[in-house]
Amino acid sequence: PAGGQNPSIDDLLAISGVSMPNNLAVTSTSELVNKGNTSGQSSLPPQTVKNWNSFAYQPSYDKPTQFKRPEKKIDYEKMSKEEGFKCFKKLLTDLGVTATWRWEDAHRIVQNEERAKCLKTVHDRKQAFNEFINEYRQREKQESKQKRTQLREQFIQMLEEEKTLTSQSKYFESVKLFAGDPRFRALDDMEREETFQNYLDDLEKKERDEYKVASEQRSKNLRSLFEENKLSLDVTWDKCQAMFASNIIFKTADNLEKLRVFMKYIEDIERLDREEKRKIKKFHERKNREQYKELLEESFRARLFTIKTKWNRYVVQIKNDPRYVNLVGQPGSTPKELFEDFINTEKENFRRQKGTLKTIIKTGKISLSSKMTFQDFEAAFGKYEEYSKIEEKNRRFLHEYVIEKVKQKEKKAVKKYVKAIKKFERFIRSLSGVTKESKYDQYKPDIDKRTKYNIIPEDEKQKMFYYYVLRMSEDSKSGSSSKSDSPPKQKKDKKREKRHHSGHNLSLIHISEPTRPRLISYAVFCLKK
Repeated sequence: PAGGQNPSIDDLLAISGVSMPNNLAVTSTSELVNKGNTSGQSSLPPQTVKNWNSFAYQPSYDKPTQFKRPEKKIDYEKMSKEEGFKCFKKLLTDLGVTATWRWEDAHRIVQNEERAKCLKTVHDRKQAFNEFINEYRQREKQESKQKRTQLREQFIQMLEEEKTLTSQSKYFESVKLFAGDPRFRALDDMEREETFQNYLDDLEKKERDEYKVASEQRSKNLRSLFEENKLSLDVTWDKCQAMFASNIIFKTADNLEKLRVFMKYIEDIERLDREEKRKIKKFHERKNREQYKELLEESFRARLFTIKTKWNRYVVQIKNDPRYVNLVGQPGSTPKELFEDFINTEKENFRRQKGTLKTIIKTGKISLSSKMTFQDFEAAFGKYEEYSKIEEKNRRFLHEYVIEKVKQKEKKAVKKYVKAIKKFERFIRSLSGVTKESKYDQYKPDIDKRTKYNIIPEDEKQKMFYYYVLRMSEDSKSGSSSKSDSPPKQKKDKKREKRHHSGHNLSLIHISEPTRPRLISYAVFCLKK
């Protein structure tokens, strides 16, 4: 301003391009520059006054007056595309564009705006506008949903405050009850009725759960009452009602609950009684089997049967024994099956202990005979440690087994010896040139060549030879040969001749066809006397 006067606030603001707030109390720079100066002249240097155009005064109601630099001017044409989209959406928000606007209406308003230059093409502006409208609609939808949820929660809170409502309440009754409450009128009719019904469903479920918990507690109390009084199986429902008619626990429960708990209690008692009887029955059955096994063990030790004894022979001996009679007809293993199991077990033990005995016989070189007594058997084998491991009940069976085997071996040896004697007799008869003057030494080389006669002692061979020579001399004196001296072949020929002549009086009358065309076939011959 001319005249050297201080510039006014309006002049400074006009120079800086900043608008003056309406509530600013200072009207001139003299109040800022010449605070406390009454002479009218500025107390600041001219350069300081010159720089006032770079400040904008910002009033503050809570703090002392502050000064702020003006914002830096933005070049919207140099923004990136992403920044331009944000800036354009902010512009639409500032202009109050809503979801009901069309692009043509928004375009007329923003085309002259400085910030609209952030997007250069109309296509980008339209795309930003469409994104803004979609976001605006989603935001409105979300806000509407939140508002409805809040109103519904307030409505439910109103229903919860009313203690007279039950699961059996009706909607038309609630309309009269809550008509004056703004929370009731905040929802439309359909939403009010739906929310009310959902609340009643939740309330019914809650009541049902509460009733279930209370019913379970009453059932437990009733069960404890029955158990304390130890009701037996002969107590009927009528007797039970008469017994507990004055009991507070029994009276407070429902009739259906009382009957259900009583029936369940009686069923449990019956089940326990059945289980107890079944346990007792199984105990007796097991005891009968054990007693029968003891009977088998005693019989085996008493040698009433052996590992070779058959069931039919053993059962005759024990048919009147109570230990056998108690097991007959009992479920599970039969007496015969237990007997066979016992026999199989003893056979296995005998087989194993028999192998031990054979090992002792081989290593100890013990001589055995058919006349060996059990005491001799014990004395011969008792000095071996392996023999002491054999069960005492099986030692007698092993003794009998060994004696039986020795007898069989001796019997075979005797049989073989007798057979050799007979063959040697036939061999002597077949010798040529034997006369009453013949000597045994003349034929000894021929006899020694035949090893099958080695089992015959030498003196026995000589006796048989000279006995044959003696018989020959006696027969030559009598002039007849002994019947027994005839060779065996002559006897066989006589038998064949007898059979041959026996069929001379038969005549053939028919011959059938062969049975099959093979190398060996059969035919029927019909003969007539």
